Amino acid sequence: MKRAVRLASLNDIDCTVHKMQLAIRNCLDSQETIKIIKQQCKRISTHFNHSTIAQKQLQAIQVRLNQPHLKVFQDCITRWNTTFYMFERFLKVKDSLSLYINDSEINPILPEEWKIIERLTELLKPFEEATRELSSSHALISSIIPIIQMLEKKLMTF
Repeated sequence: MKRAVRLASLNDIDCTVHKMQLAIRNCLDSQETIKIIKQQCKRISTHFNHSTIAQKQLQAIQVRLNQPHLKVFQDCITRWNTTFYMFERFLKVKDSLSLYINDSEINPILPEEWKIIERLTELLKPFEEATRELSSSHALISSIIPIIQMLEKKLMTF
């Protein structure tokens, strides 16, 4: 796309989604509390990704609690929205995860940390929706300004 713009001698328009990714990643990394919680969630995710026994134990707990079989996600450094997906999934499996952690050597997620995860998920949800919308194949350049304005309004009311 950048080459086509350059060949057409048009002013270059940076990718809005990429700029948004960088800004959100920078904001998440600038808050020490969020970084600590993110690292803790990543350690827990890594534990499950490296142990099929742990996955089966979590699944057994989910069966006992009559919950759907959901695995935990791990975030990826190149995409901020994977952090959102990781937090969102942690909230969905919170009860079964807490039971698993109580019987293991993993450091538990404290109640105040769960609150931060909940608030972060609420805050990041509109950004995830905007990222998905602007990354779709039917996205138009004319939708950028309204989406950015919507995000600004959401931030003002948060």
